[in-house]
Amino acid sequence: MNIVIHRYNNICEPDFIRAFETLGLTVIEDREEMTRKSIPGEERIRTMGTLILEQHPLFVFTVNFFPYISEICERLHVLYLSATTDCPVEEIFDPAIRNACNRVFLFDGEQYRAVRDENPDRIFHLPLGVDTERIDGEIGAFADFCGHEQYDCDLSFVGSLYNEPHRKPEDRETSRERIDLLNALAAGLPEYRVHLYTRSDTAALHGVVCHGGVKTHGEMPAVFRRSRVNLHTTMRDIRTGLPQRIWDVLGSGGFLLSNAQAEIPDYLQIGKHLDVWEDEREAIEKTRWWLAHEEERQEIARAGYLEVRAHHRVLDRVVTMMQLSLGEDRR
Repeated sequence: MNIVIHRYNNICEPDFIRAFETLGLTVIEDREEMTRKSIPGEERIRTMGTLILEQHPLFVFTVNFFPYISEICERLHVLYLSATTDCPVEEIFDPAIRNACNRVFLFDGEQYRAVRDENPDRIFHLPLGVDTERIDGEIGAFADFCGHEQYDCDLSFVGSLYNEPHRKPEDRETSRERIDLLNALAAGLPEYRVHLYTRSDTAALHGVVCHGGVKTHGEMPAVFRRSRVNLHTTMRDIRTGLPQRIWDVLGSGGFLLSNAQAEIPDYLQIGKHLDVWEDEREAIEKTRWWLAHEEERQEIARAGYLEVRAHHRVLDRVVTMMQLSLGEDRR
């Protein structure tokens, strides 16, 4: 049975494709936008419409919501499934969100509540997930990870500082928060080294060991697994939900110390699968404690990994999406 996936180089697309194929579906990829970003609208519509008519898919799928694809599917009476990995996704406020063909899955609860009444029973709140099998294949099975002697970093943070010239003015507050947090950790934990992996400008940082960016596949999971403590702070646009980075750290077998995001207790147990901080002072105190308690920290890292592998894979999310969209279990 065929499905059509429109691709545009979102880093989560390959994991969704593997999940659909695991369920026995044949994935037909519309890849034109992966290399051509300035495709005229008429050509986009013609290409997708022709592909649907030729393939007769069970449904069309995209990472994030595309109003023009929704309109095509509405006219051709084909289901359109979309799962957001970004927040905000301004396109969900387009009138096309009301189309009957839609099955829209939003990972941030606040964003979901903002639009759910536009299309009741066709917009859903669903968390993100991670492909633990892919990660294990890239950096080795978690069971093969021997322990502390392999760690490269005491404390690491992987991500943007949001201070690039092209960023929106509202990103500046997030940028300042991340810079201030990293500087506070470096100053407050002189006995340890704070490592940053980023492609952002690091001139405002002091006492932080700055590295370049790391590739999402292979390199980034290795940093997560080989760091004693992985620091995470959620960008402000994600109001309540769990961003992809949380699942990536846990799915890599890394110990996670995150800001206290509202939806974390809905899926994970604080103190069993990860730990959280409320402010800079607590981030410093908890980092110091976990770095001094190796056995307890490793046990939480292991428990977090096992919980994610058992219940929070991309495959699990895809099964839920299909159950809600098609009314049957296709595991």
